[in-house]
Amino acid sequence: LGYFKLDDDRLFIADYLDGSMHLNNYLSTLQDPGQKKQALKILAGWLRKVHLHKVWQRDFKSRNVLWHEMEYYLLDLEGVRIRALSWNKRIVNLAQLNASISHEINLKDRLRFFHYYSMAEKLPRDQRRAIYEKIWEISKTKSTEKYDLDLENLKPQK
Repeated sequence: LGYFKLDDDRLFIADYLDGSMHLNNYLSTLQDPGQKKQALKILAGWLRKVHLHKVWQRDFKSRNVLWHEMEYYLLDLEGVRIRALSWNKRIVNLAQLNASISHEINLKDRLRFFHYYSMAEKLPRDQRRAIYEKIWEISKTKSTEKYDLDLENLKPQK
C-alpha cells in the first residue's frame, strides 16, 4: 500500500491478509465442482482485469497469486511491468499460469478458465482456439514437476 526507497533498497509496504492461501493450496481444497467453477471464473476475471490495467508479471505463476476471501492478489511485484499488453504477452502469462496451476485443475477446468478469460473479447471461436493452442504449446516448454503436474496426463474430469 506504500512504496519508498531508502538508500539503494526499495521497500513495499502491504497489508497482511490473515487466512490467505497461495492459489494452488486454495484450488486444491475445492472438491465441489460448482465451487471450483466459481473460483476459476473469478480468477479469470481478475487476471483479465490485471491485464486490461496494463499490469504484466514477467514471472507469472501460481505461487505469485494469493487468495483471500474470494479475491486474488498478485505477489512478487519485482517482476511487474506496467505497459500496454499485446496478446502475445497475455498468452505468455496465461501459459505460465497453466504450467504452474494445481494438478487438481483438469483439462476441462483449464479450457473453462480460458473461456472465462476470453469471453469479454468476443473473439471468433477459431481465433480463441488458436490462442489456446499457443498457450498450450508454451505451457509444454515449462518445467512443471515442482507443481506435481504432468500436462500430458492431467486427471480426467470426475
